[in-house]
Amino acid sequence: MNQINISITNDDLSNSIRGILKDAPNKDDLVRLLSDVLSEQHIACNYFFTLILGGKLPKFPAIGTIGSIRLTDLPFGFSALDYEPVSKQGYIRVIVVDHRNYNAYCPIVVRLPSIESDEVEGAIANVGLRDFHDDGLLEF
Repeated sequence: MNQINISITNDDLSNSIRGILKDAPNKDDLVRLLSDVLSEQHIACNYFFTLILGGKLPKFPAIGTIGSIRLTDLPFGFSALDYEPVSKQGYIRVIVVDHRNYNAYCPIVVRLPSIESDEVEGAIANVGLRDFHDDGLLEF
């Protein structure tokens, strides 16, 4: 899917919200509140317009799903040098343990592989929807 970036003004946002809430008794207050919230949360604002244009929210992988992330997509504070096994394509296997909200930069919570042999479980990290991959054809 190709993506395009557009710029909208606060008036565009307010008018879109006003159109949806046209029959609400307290429409003006709701428009002010939602406009302020969405203008500060660009991810939520993107989803808002995606929904207005007939799209859907992305689906989170189910908790317990085994997938992988590229070593280059490890969150800040994690070193790619610490993680094995690495697939031939430069991925590490992870498991989904939780989800954050839709307006979070990295809404999928995963458990990374254990680095120490005596650790029962590895560290927890937050990754983006585009960074998580179902295993598919990855070779480890």
